[in-house]
Amino acid sequence: HGGRSIYTFTGDGHWLEWEFTVPQDGKYDLFARVATGEAMSFREITVDGEFPAPGYRLVRFPGTGGWARSPGEWWAMHVAGSSDSLPALDLKAGTHRLRVTGVFQYHLNVDYFVLRPR
Repeated sequence: HGGRSIYTFTGDGHWLEWEFTVPQDGKYDLFARVATGEAMSFREITVDGEFPAPGYRLVRFPGTGGWARSPGEWWAMHVAGSSDSLPALDLKAGTHRLRVTGVFQYHLNVDYFVLRPR
């Protein structure tokens, strides 16, 4: 993360938003690199102000064993698009906004999100 991650991103309505551009229509997997000393943390994820599917209303991020004070406490997760996660994002070519909003009182440190075309 090089000292440029988001620390103590709390729940209960706090949100972070990123603008991104996809080159072509298609399905995209979503990955995140996160850390949390909580047993788990929850977020809702919207794209362009909408929930891509019902499961995006309460996305569970498992505890990683710490607050990112050591490299092993950061975990890369396949958030959407794998067989055991949320469905892939179905996106049209162009610019979009990904918003991640805290739910409940759990903290989550965020290093990055990555979209990968299928």
